Amino acid sequence: MIDWKKIIAETPAPDPTLSIDQFLDQAFAQVNAPSVGQYGKLKELLGPCFIGPDEIKQALQVGDLGAIPALPKGLIEALESNSLITPEQKVFQDHTLMLMPASFDGVANTVLNFKDLVELAEQRRKLVKPGIGP
Repeated sequence: MIDWKKIIAETPAPDPTLSIDQFLDQAFAQVNAPSVGQYGKLKELLGPCFIGPDEIKQALQVGDLGAIPALPKGLIEALESNSLITPEQKVFQDHTLMLMPASFDGVANTVLNFKDLVELAEQRRKLVKPGIGP
């Protein structure tokens, strides 16, 4: 459940030049941003099976990511629990975690346009690597 009182209490006075959407994006980003420690723990647990903001920026070749969602409570504990898929392993050993931002270079991230964003990144990669055809 969203704690609106906390969000309002922790949000600084708005910049009058911001639109309401920009202000709300800024407010949610400040309150919901996962801590560096959480990312570090996820990277430590999952290794190459953790796809975070840095990996997304590099893979999709985008400059600006929108707000990163907060990590669900108990995520790390769930990843450290026994796997139902492979009982002799932990969840983090047979899963991949990908944190998706709200937008890429100002374009909203949705299920409907994610394929287009990946295809655009592929086209950019082909332009950067001469001699490689489609």
